[in-house]
Amino acid sequence: PVPYEGPGPWDGGAHCAGSRLPGTARLAAFLETLPGVESTGGYTCRRNTANQSEMSVHGTGRAIDVLIPKINGAANPAGDAIANWLVANANLLGVQLVIWDRVIWNSERRTARPYTGPSSHTDHIHLELTNAAANGAMDALPAFGVTPEETSARGGVVLLLLGAAAAT
Repeated sequence: PVPYEGPGPWDGGAHCAGSRLPGTARLAAFLETLPGVESTGGYTCRRNTANQSEMSVHGTGRAIDVLIPKINGAANPAGDAIANWLVANANLLGVQLVIWDRVIWNSERRTARPYTGPSSHTDHIHLELTNAAANGAMDALPAFGVTPEETSARGGVVLLLLGAAAAT
C-alpha cells in the first residue's frame, strides 16, 4: 500500500502551492477529455472541511475535483467508470484517495467504505495525488491503453472496488 500523504497543518495559507502542481494539471487535462466530465476544478487555498486544523489537499496543488453533472437529480454513471478507473490504476497514476457518490477509497487501506463527510460527492469526484505524482514523477498517461469506458465495459472486478462499499 501507498502511505497517505497528508496536507500538513493549516498555517493561514503560508504554505499553499499557488496553483495545481504539474502532474496534477496533466491528469486534470486528461480527465477533462473523458465523456461525462463537465470540467475539473480543485486548486483553492483553504482549511480542510473535515479537519479545520489541516490545510486542504486542494491548497497543496495535489487535488482535483472532476465535475460530473447529475442525470435527473441522481449521480451520473460516467462518474462510476472514472472513479473505478482511478482506483484500478492508482499505483500507476499516484492516486492516494478517491471520493465519489458517498464512497471513499484510499491507497493505504486499499478498500472502499461509506463516506459521511460534509459533501456527498454525487456531482464530482474528489481525488488526491501523492507528492511524487503531483510533481510529475509518475507521469504515466502516455503509456495508458485502458480508458475508464473500457474498464467499465469489462465489468465486475474493478467496478466492485467502489460498488461494494456503497452497497453496505
